[in-house]
Amino acid sequence: MKKALAIIFMLGSFLGFAQNGSIGVKDQMFKVNLLTPGIEYEVGLTSKSSINLGLGTGFAITGGSDRDT
Repeated sequence: MKKALAIIFMLGSFLGFAQNGSIGVKDQMFKVNLLTPGIEYEVGLTSKSSINLGLGTGFAITGGSDRDT
């Protein structure tokens, strides 16, 4: 178990630097999410920042003292 955790940690540390060579933020990106249905539109503001606008659905479980969850 300790060896497996050590291997996962080492692989994670190597893959953690995967985005250092990127060229920056794209100007525009449109995404469709199928897991929780929705759409997103991302606009690049500068070379290192962007704004994300999204519209979609979510799931929740509500409960209370007088009803079953």
